[in-house]
Amino acid sequence: MLAGCSESEGGADPAPIAWQDVAQAPLRGESDGGAGLDGRVDPGPEDRSYGLPLMRITGSAQELTRIHERFEEEITILVDVTWRGQQWSGVKLELHGGFARTVPKKSYRLVFPDDDHLEGDLFGDGDSKAYRRVVLQASWIDQTFMRNKLTMDLMRVMGGLSPRLGYIILEMNGEWLGLYQTIERVDRQYLEREKLDKDGNLYKAESHWANWKSKEDPLAGYDIQEGEENPHEALGELLDALTYTPTEVTDFEQEVAPRLDLEGFMTWQVVHTLAMNADTFTKNYYLYHDVDASPGSDKARFRIISWDADATWGNSWDGTVLTPDLESWFGTDAFSPRLMSVPEYRDWYLTFYGSALDDELAAPGILLRVAAIESLIGLAAQADLERWERESTFAEELDRLRKGVAERVDTMQGVIAAKRASP
Repeated sequence: MLAGCSESEGGADPAPIAWQDVAQAPLRGESDGGAGLDGRVDPGPEDRSYGLPLMRITGSAQELTRIHERFEEEITILVDVTWRGQQWSGVKLELHGGFARTVPKKSYRLVFPDDDHLEGDLFGDGDSKAYRRVVLQASWIDQTFMRNKLTMDLMRVMGGLSPRLGYIILEMNGEWLGLYQTIERVDRQYLEREKLDKDGNLYKAESHWANWKSKEDPLAGYDIQEGEENPHEALGELLDALTYTPTEVTDFEQEVAPRLDLEGFMTWQVVHTLAMNADTFTKNYYLYHDVDASPGSDKARFRIISWDADATWGNSWDGTVLTPDLESWFGTDAFSPRLMSVPEYRDWYLTFYGSALDDELAAPGILLRVAAIESLIGLAAQADLERWERESTFAEELDRLRKGVAERVDTMQGVIAAKRASP
């Protein structure tokens, strides 16, 4: 067995297929009343929540206009928030994202007061907690509203680290803005939930300088999210080891495996190459390091946390449609080609990938997840697309996703089988 790689192919805490109440949600044609999309009941104009939690944001019309018109600026305003019968005042509202700021339907960040956090089941998994920070993603480039959640759920099924996602309906000053994804913040609260030391170092890969390669300033490309006062030399030592360690298994086990959770790294590579996420291998991820762990111990290894996966399963970062026949089986970062050049790690990775495609990442299982999410959000998603006058229908986008998943798994099964058969 290779250092940093176990025989286990999954995690102890698999992600649920969808929200807890999906199992109780009406199936197509089973509800009473007027039939809507695919035979389901359309609640009509008097109930614009479509069975999902409704969040209402109210604030100064002038301030809300300012933050939307001057979207390139970092502006924070104060608003009131109502959700599940509770109300909060003095909540900070900011626009969220980079490219997402330029599209008509904006994404938002909410920061609740220190002594009055949002409470409840924000991600639909029955885990009612208090949250200080909440991300509301518009999902503009993904008109199925599923790709991000689907990929993050699959990461957890495979034993990796990723945030949870849920769904709400958003109103702002009485205006129906549509369907939004709630995204768990990767912060101290997240680390604590994952049983990681919340006082450790947490880095967010913000630019393509975070390409897993040694550099004069190891922090180039990264933003320190937690642990700013901690020492950070270990990040430079990690990047040096990834870049300069001879590509022999004994050298990697001595220099790389004690510093990086290689199984977690390869899980990240498997899920995101299958999902065709070209926007994550050199940015849009988190690195975590427990600075108090004993050097060389499992806890001392850097761990990767997935982030931002709406540009997946046939969608590019700007919404451009991609065909599912891309044959890349590892990422575009600087380290994975070196890792795959070590025969022992290459063989382990290919075996792991092939087994996952026959099990956790098999097409029928992924499509079952898609169907579960569809039963939850389908009506709201179609109403959202109509509200924002999108060109496609939800049914058309869903059909493209389903076909893309099936074709993508089939493509990668062929690619991995061919690689395993070649020396």
